[in-house]
Amino acid sequence: MFRYRCPHCSQVLQSLEIRAGKTTVCSKCSQPLTIPANRDHWLNERGEALVASPTVVIPGGPAEFVSQNADPETDVLGAIFVGAEGSRDVRSQTELHMEFLTPPPRPAVPEPVERIESKGDSRAQARVEARPEHVAVRRPESPSMPAPTPPPRQESGDEPRRRLVVSRPVPPRHTAGSQSGGGLATMTPPPRARESEAVSFDEPLHLRSQLDIADELTAALTTRMKPPPQPPRDIRPSTAIWLVLTGLAVGLLLIAFLTNNDFLSIVAVIGFIEIVLGVLWIVWMAYDREPKRGFLALLPPVNLWYMTRWKYGKYRPLRFTVTGVMLVALSFASGFALPTTRAWFGVSEKTPSAVKVDTLDSQPKLVQLRAYRDQPDLIRLVELLDELTKTDELQSQEASDRGALARDIKGLASHRDSIVRVKALEAYARWGGDDGRALCLKFLESPNQEERKAAIHLLPRWRDAESARAIAGQLGRSSGETTAATESLREIGGTLAEEALIPQLEAEDAKVRMLAMDLLASPGIGGPTALARLRLLATNPPANSKAFEDSTTRLEAGRKADILAKRLGVN
Repeated sequence: MFRYRCPHCSQVLQSLEIRAGKTTVCSKCSQPLTIPANRDHWLNERGEALVASPTVVIPGGPAEFVSQNADPETDVLGAIFVGAEGSRDVRSQTELHMEFLTPPPRPAVPEPVERIESKGDSRAQARVEARPEHVAVRRPESPSMPAPTPPPRQESGDEPRRRLVVSRPVPPRHTAGSQSGGGLATMTPPPRARESEAVSFDEPLHLRSQLDIADELTAALTTRMKPPPQPPRDIRPSTAIWLVLTGLAVGLLLIAFLTNNDFLSIVAVIGFIEIVLGVLWIVWMAYDREPKRGFLALLPPVNLWYMTRWKYGKYRPLRFTVTGVMLVALSFASGFALPTTRAWFGVSEKTPSAVKVDTLDSQPKLVQLRAYRDQPDLIRLVELLDELTKTDELQSQEASDRGALARDIKGLASHRDSIVRVKALEAYARWGGDDGRALCLKFLESPNQEERKAAIHLLPRWRDAESARAIAGQLGRSSGETTAATESLREIGGTLAEEALIPQLEAEDAKVRMLAMDLLASPGIGGPTALARLRLLATNPPANSKAFEDSTTRLEAGRKADILAKRLGVN
């Protein structure tokens, strides 16, 4: 038994050596602590440092050698030795609070013990002999010798191990043939038996008091009532499934945006799977609470209500369903953005088609287009695009694939080859609908002259004011573009061409002004508005007009006005 101080409140506590290093709870502040295993922190009953101390102290002498101030109730061994009738069999309160843990005995080697016979009473006497290694109590064989004085006990702090040897008297035996004077058999002492085996304590006795038991019970109850915090759990399986499916769908969607690989259908399937998982999950949780709720959760409005309740899966089924709906919607809406995104990046294409070239002639135009695009075969691709330019987009066999054809053709408008881009523009003007006009207007800003000429020739298809103004703006750019713009404006004709050409009368380039006057005077374009404008420039031009300082422009305007008036029949 040793004592130590609580590191929290400095209360002196006691414990057994066997519990050193274990965890307990302070009986005063109820704080958990560790019993010190280092002997330097052990204390005695006075609170002083205890370097080394035996666990059990066994008295080393008989009662007559014990101090007169000793407590007779604690001197149990002395009471046994003296054999006094007044010795109490009741155990002291300290012993009642102890629990003896006796280790298995080991065979002890008997050592010689001095025997002293005393005279006088035949009653057996006992003597205690204290030695550095043993404490022996033995009855003498002869009562004639007086009991010797035991040697003084060692007073060192580290007492040696003690061994207790007790010899009991043996009653005499009667031998046949020997009788005493009273006719009784003569009593002869029996032969001395072997020395009694010693009761050995090779290890110190470990005591456990009620306070230590209470400490252990308090620690166990505290651990159960307030268990230590659990370490953070790994990711939930449902969250892992949701992350994997959503990440796969987003990755395929990005690949579809950046290449010509069509993964939109796979994205839609993944979204549908997430919707099904979310609905089945909420149905299962509702059915687990009550079967009737599970059947009601199959209905779309009801299961949506259940998904918005925190107690049903903490919104995790709702996360599956909402993500699935978004993926399905994106897979359908991405078809309109794919041509634009693919045109931005213009990456090289892979070859998903497994159709042989020899059998492509019998395949639909959509299959042929993708095969020639992915191989690539530029000659066959240009021929196919030229054929699509002449194919009816409404009544032909390929009309059922118009949407897919339009997307693939628009993707080819950003091809690395300029001839393919021009042919793709011409085909998209037929298959792309109104979106073809926007693409043609975009091609007017291309650095390639052939692409600008192709756009000028295609814009008269829509016959609107914006197309006419864009064509008129190409006058004077180059000989080929000027010729193409003149032809396109004559094709548009009427008021649209007239309104587009009148602003060109004030162009910075005199050549453009002359071309505009010539077109306004040609049949099918100029009208009363153009005639009035030409006469104003010829006779009284405004001060901010180009004709105010340019006599050539005034003369040409007067001549074209006369031609137009004659054609219109106006004086």
